Amino acid sequence: MKQFIVFIALTVIILNYCNSVAQSLTGKSPVAILPVYGSDFTADHFGNIYWITGNTLLKINPHTDTQLSYSNPMFGEINQVDASDPLNILVYHGSFNKVVWLDRNLSVKTSQHGHQPFNGGFTGVLAKSAKGGFWIFNPNSQRIEHYSQSFILQMQSQPLFMVLEGFHSPVYMVEGGSRLFVNQPNLGIAVFDLFGNFLYLIEKKGLSRFEVGDNNIFFFSEMSLKSYNFIHQTESVVFTYDLPILRGLIKGNIVYLLTRNGLKIYTLTE
Repeated sequence: MKQFIVFIALTVIILNYCNSVAQSLTGKSPVAILPVYGSDFTADHFGNIYWITGNTLLKINPHTDTQLSYSNPMFGEINQVDASDPLNILVYHGSFNKVVWLDRNLSVKTSQHGHQPFNGGFTGVLAKSAKGGFWIFNPNSQRIEHYSQSFILQMQSQPLFMVLEGFHSPVYMVEGGSRLFVNQPNLGIAVFDLFGNFLYLIEKKGLSRFEVGDNNIFFFSEMSLKSYNFIHQTESVVFTYDLPILRGLIKGNIVYLLTRNGLKIYTLTE
């Protein structure tokens, strides 16, 4: 439910931006600046930032500068974190194919079999599910699979080659609006329902990460946030920025922009 509320908030706020002239964040003062550098982070709806550095995850409150950390060197580097539910955080160690569940203090939730491997093949593509558990792409079976939080296979799609020719190496997936979006940049974005049934292909190519709101895909280009309406197949600029954006993230009305000058946090207004 929390993920659904965040999804609605993102949709309303950003679509209000899309319905107006593209704005610029240049000259606007960020609400916070963090002197952090790297390539990957996420945030929760309380404004906490989760920073990945090798095999360590840092949870940072940008307003109080308090920090918590999690690390398990035995599992290798951390490849993905989902903090959409800050009380139940998913951490994925790709090198050893381990999924770990953490509480709000970044302690392992051992009562939920925190670091047990699941039965799928090695995957670099994983997405947390609003209905519990997570999705993976299994390269051995070529299926999209849903696992419970206790790592039990719940459902799976048909082999992707049976529904989409050449769709065999997705790089990103995310849930949004009761659908699962699976991205392979050279072909586009395959959309599934939450039972693993293929629905349609969005022929928007060349993307890596993105977020979903209503019938729009939101993604960061080098110096802007853009919106692509996959029903009308139209693209628009939501806002521009004066520095190259190394990584961008939207949570509700908060925008996080990682630049060469650190992580800058802005509040969007309608």
